[in-house]
Amino acid sequence: MSKKCPVCSTYFNTKGKFCSTTCKTRSNNLKQRYKIESSQVVEMYRLQSGKCAICDTAVDVHELGFTDKEKAAIDHNHFNGFVRGLLCTSCNLGLGHFKDSRLLLKSAIKYLTKRYKRS
Repeated sequence: MSKKCPVCSTYFNTKGKFCSTTCKTRSNNLKQRYKIESSQVVEMYRLQSGKCAICDTAVDVHELGFTDKEKAAIDHNHFNGFVRGLLCTSCNLGLGHFKDSRLLLKSAIKYLTKRYKRS
């Protein structure tokens, strides 16, 4: 009876939960780094339609072996470790530069929407 690998979605007939040691390693890395199952990352990807949660850029989860599109960053809160979603590199870096601060982001929006006069 064939099973579906929870990491790469490949069907396989061998014993074990994963189709390969590579997929097992990928799954263990996600658990160790983000405390999340590979199936949860796949579900996030599906819920986000394979796009960045902020700008809709098409992304792939390289940690799961999918590398056709831009790498998805697994965005997480650096204080409590909670995984929020998948972001493109630019959006992930943007949040990082704003230190995940809502106050700084609101201030940036205010700045961007302000009308400026020419000198």
